[in-house]
Amino acid sequence: GLEVIPVDSLNEAAGVLFGTIQSVSLRERSPLPSYFMEVEQPTEKRLSPKEEALVKTDNARSALRRLRQILRDGLGKPPVDVCEWIRARDPFTEGEPAAPQPEAGVIESEEQGAESLHAARDAWEQRRSAHARLQTERASSLQGGYESRDAAAVTEYCEIVLSHSDLPDCLPLEAQLEYNPSTAILVLDYRLPSLEDLPTLAEVKYVKASNTFAEKHLSKDESERLYDDVLYQLTLRTIWEVFRADYQRAVVMLVFNGIVSGVDKSTGADFTACILSLRVSRDEFEALNLARVEPRACFRKLKGVGSPQLFS
Repeated sequence: GLEVIPVDSLNEAAGVLFGTIQSVSLRERSPLPSYFMEVEQPTEKRLSPKEEALVKTDNARSALRRLRQILRDGLGKPPVDVCEWIRARDPFTEGEPAAPQPEAGVIESEEQGAESLHAARDAWEQRRSAHARLQTERASSLQGGYESRDAAAVTEYCEIVLSHSDLPDCLPLEAQLEYNPSTAILVLDYRLPSLEDLPTLAEVKYVKASNTFAEKHLSKDESERLYDDVLYQLTLRTIWEVFRADYQRAVVMLVFNGIVSGVDKSTGADFTACILSLRVSRDEFEALNLARVEPRACFRKLKGVGSPQLFS
């Protein structure tokens, strides 16, 4: 069965004083841009039942394949430019002024109309420039704080980095972070998915005789093996993303605590537990060739602590 390891005990063992930290939803930091969500999708032709089954199967296999290669996919993605993201995240949306319409009963000369438009555009340009300066100041402030190892700035910097992990939607992407500038240790409490969060659909077939779709799901053993593999991969990928983006080398040691919430099937009570923990130095981690490791073996080699079977 699962060995429930209290978060405080793991942090104490790592030599880290860890207090209460506000939970941060990392997905909220990197929403889809509005122009993406507003794109009108082309009308799709109606598929036959057999074709629909093939599409569903392809989607299911794609989802499982993406989970099985979370670590490898992450290694191939470039890091986010945090400062550029800050400058671009709140764009100036006010449109450039058009020629003003004269008030009813008021007749303006062509020269007066041009002067009014010029004044309106000057004011608009000033607002746009002020907005751009504010965004640049925000980015510069965070960059300066991060480079001087200010605790709040380093924490926010790492939150932004992790918010761009581009993980499957079934993964929570939620974390609590605390950075200690005197020790250069980052403690990362990372919300892991439960076993039930992961998809199990493997294939869909159309049964002509009954005009129904038959679904084939992963077996219990296959689901549990997938779950273990995903968690070990996710742990290594998350640590790697922090170290890779930390060009100032503000973090020299990272403590990763994997947290799971769910329902205890034996009692019906809600629970939150730390099921794995890893304390690793930057130098030790950067010596790894993550493209070639077996995730679980790598976690054990780094002296990670956790249940032998994470799904249990």
